[in-house]
Amino acid sequence: FPPCDVPFYNSICNATERDGWISFGQKIPSTTLENLYVRASYRTIASSINSGINKAIITGTPGIGKSLFLIYLLWELVKGGKRVLFIYHPFNIYYDGKGGVFRFASGRLPRNSDNSFWNDTLWCLFDAKGKKEFHLDRLPYPLCTFILSTSPNRELLNDFKNPPVPQVFYMPTWTEAELEAVANLFPGANQWRDRFEFLGGIPRYVMEVTTQDPTEILEAACSDCTLVDCIKKID
Repeated sequence: FPPCDVPFYNSICNATERDGWISFGQKIPSTTLENLYVRASYRTIASSINSGINKAIITGTPGIGKSLFLIYLLWELVKGGKRVLFIYHPFNIYYDGKGGVFRFASGRLPRNSDNSFWNDTLWCLFDAKGKKEFHLDRLPYPLCTFILSTSPNRELLNDFKNPPVPQVFYMPTWTEAELEAVANLFPGANQWRDRFEFLGGIPRYVMEVTTQDPTEILEAACSDCTLVDCIKKID
């Protein structure tokens, strides 16, 4: 297999946890963060996933950190010496459980018929962000422990929900205390408490994307949705 050339993934086994934070020493891909706050829900969900030949869906409101949960789970699995295939745009990273870290080019994963690779000792973590149905459908997910992180109601869930029925975990929105714990990472979000009152515990809109007035966000969410859809979209 081709060796991995991404420093973050090569060094993830060296990351350390202290006082509820994991320090990676490298920027987490697709973020500006080098440290990850470990929510209580991360630990609960990770410990509840059944290993072996199993499917699980991690879902919840867009913007609450489902992709970062996969980073946390990857760290836990690699630390535990598991074989892991990590599909997280734009990377396909493979850990062989023996210290080897490899990177597959797009469309260059081992053949679905390769039972030495696709078997019940493999954990596959698949982040649906930026992915389409065919990206998921071409993978032999019934052969391993397959964890799919996605927003609710994505079309790519249709076949994945077929028997055997997957475990489904709904990630909760953030509490005010959790947001306070990470507020220092977002110096431009000095009005986060006011935004929290309007928008609820969604870090993307409370901490990160703060240029738009929260009232405008609510009005935009309501303009093209039914009442039920608005409730789902806002909180």
